Amino acid sequence: MGAVNIWRDTVTYDELTINERQKTDQKFSEMLDKVRRGFPDDKTLATLSERVFSTPIEKKFKILQQGGNAPVCLFPKVDMCKEFNETMLANLPSPTVKIRATNLIDGTGNIHGLVNGALGTVQAISETRITVNFDRITDPCEIEKVKRKFMVMKNVFVYRSQFPLILAFAVTIHKCQGLSLDNAIIDLSENVFSAGMAYVALSRVRTLSGVHLTCFNPKSLMVSSCSIKEIN
Repeated sequence: MGAVNIWRDTVTYDELTINERQKTDQKFSEMLDKVRRGFPDDKTLATLSERVFSTPIEKKFKILQQGGNAPVCLFPKVDMCKEFNETMLANLPSPTVKIRATNLIDGTGNIHGLVNGALGTVQAISETRITVNFDRITDPCEIEKVKRKFMVMKNVFVYRSQFPLILAFAVTIHKCQGLSLDNAIIDLSENVFSAGMAYVALSRVRTLSGVHLTCFNPKSLMVSSCSIKEIN
């Protein structure tokens, strides 16, 4: 039995008819609906092509950041995120501080009511805690180390203690699900490898003006035929 059938046969649901994320940009909302259903028209494709920028990604990131609304980069693959995060880290001005006040971070644990994927900025660091200003949360949060236990073989365990934070100048499209962003730099190239990926990335952004594409391949707008059948 496929996942779509399991969902239909075992789950009752209420249909949400109001798009809260893109409610201030109706044209963008309508465009996303075409992408979601797998029928982007020529105007939609042309509009997305117009959102492609030619400047280096690091420079584009800095321009948007200086405008007061730092973007998040959404990439299809983990290695792309890793490479960009390391580049951005290396480009920070201070050569002596390992975790700097301008590091965008991603909380990887449910702390202070936060959930996985919460984004913020490191403000201070000590040996025992890191102070973070999370986006859309008024008060700074003190993040302490967490301890985890792993079994490597029968009756043999390894304990690891670390801060549940990672660099997040860039995150994978898979990991961005649930986020709402004012600005995003998105890769919609041949690196997009799964149905629905492009839609997920684009629909994280509140307005079309907040969409900044490193490149755009129309073939990235792939959809799942099973999902489309269920929608219809």
